[in-house]
Amino acid sequence: MPKKVHQSSIRRALINLIMLITAICLSLSISISTYLSVKEQKQLIINKLVILSEIVAFDAGKSVTEDDRKTEEKRLKSFENIPLVKNIHIYSIEKSSQKPIFLLALTQKKRRLYR
Repeated sequence: MPKKVHQSSIRRALINLIMLITAICLSLSISISTYLSVKEQKQLIINKLVILSEIVAFDAGKSVTEDDRKTEEKRLKSFENIPLVKNIHIYSIEKSSQKPIFLLALTQKKRRLYR
């Protein structure tokens, strides 16, 4: 039995080529769109965290200089319900050596305050 040779017409070949080009362009545009969206969301999250860190730093200024741990513990507990915040570490600056000294921290995993 002779094998049947399937001939494709020029019209069919052009349709297949157009479908292939369309699929490639669609995949490429979805990939680029997803990449740009993720990049934008990452920048928005970073901006929100910078704002939160500035708020924490501003609020902690007075109580850190006065070494008021109880006030800072209350302040850190207010951030426990914010899922965006993973960790908060507060340091004070030693006057003589100008080195940071660990004061308090809040971690999301266990939601505990560390002293």
